Amino acid sequence: MEKTYQIKIWKIIQIIFYNLLVSFIPFVIIGEFLLQIPQIFPVTFLAIIFYTSISCFRKEIIVKRNKISYFNFAGEEKVLDIIKNDVRIVESVESHIKSLRIKVKRYLKFTENGKIYLKNISWITSKEGNELKTYIWKYKHLFKRKVGKYENDILEEKNFNIPREKLSILKEMDIKIKFFVISIINFVIFIFFSEKGTEKFIIHLIYAIIVETILIIFYIAYYSNMKEKIHKKLPQNITIDNLKITIGKKEFYKSDVKKITMTGLKIMEKSYFKIFDVPKVLIIESSIRKQKFLIVPSGVNAKWKYPEYVLLFKSIRNWCFENRVEFIINGY
Repeated sequence: MEKTYQIKIWKIIQIIFYNLLVSFIPFVIIGEFLLQIPQIFPVTFLAIIFYTSISCFRKEIIVKRNKISYFNFAGEEKVLDIIKNDVRIVESVESHIKSLRIKVKRYLKFTENGKIYLKNISWITSKEGNELKTYIWKYKHLFKRKVGKYENDILEEKNFNIPREKLSILKEMDIKIKFFVISIINFVIFIFFSEKGTEKFIIHLIYAIIVETILIIFYIAYYSNMKEKIHKKLPQNITIDNLKITIGKKEFYKSDVKKITMTGLKIMEKSYFKIFDVPKVLIIESSIRKQKFLIVPSGVNAKWKYPEYVLLFKSIRNWCFENRVEFIINGY
């Protein structure tokens, strides 16, 4: 593989916009923001443009076989050997309560002279980061095979039983909790904005009852049999051997499989309570079909409720490396 990763224009614009917002926060706090804009904006804008241009100029990563070169404004900063420097791509996932979103910081992790270093490469896109991470995984895997450092169980048949009953119940509980929380919020809003003993109180009460009725109808229509729906979607077991992957009763031979996509190990859709996990899925594309399998439903924390997902992920990943099947990470 020989590829170059460079910072995108839209990423530079995003950094400029973010820096502008941060620079204006002090003026918002002291209440003089509107008055000071005409005086400070041109100077601040030019300073941020200049700083961002210098910091982003010539930022690139060049991958060539076992070497990863990192460039910045001053030129070539590091040339790393994937094996000798134990190069990895790691992410730090942070939740932002105010904006209800996640922020992912991506780093190039390596060792040098016995010390561990982290180089921030958050400027590359999620797709590029996953591509680079997969390449490093694949190179290390094939290197171990080449030098005879195979893990004993790498070609052995592996069986994974999916706890369908437990995961279905957890998903049903997650839906009920969400509806309960929404109902509580609805009545809290009703009590907060209503004046007892007035006509508005009766009107607001009617609105609250209508909203609750709609919620109940919606729940009955779409979620009353959620347990059964999830139970049917989840495969009972997954078997991996050197020739094929078997999911339930469906077999996928390595000669037919072109690409496999799996949800990453770190991806989480965080909220105020940090409990809403995205679904973990497996997508297999062959020459004649493309099938999507649900492994862990959304709203269920795979880390605690199905920790075997990590081993399943790594087993399918290594199976792809061995059989020259394209492996893609969805998420992080």
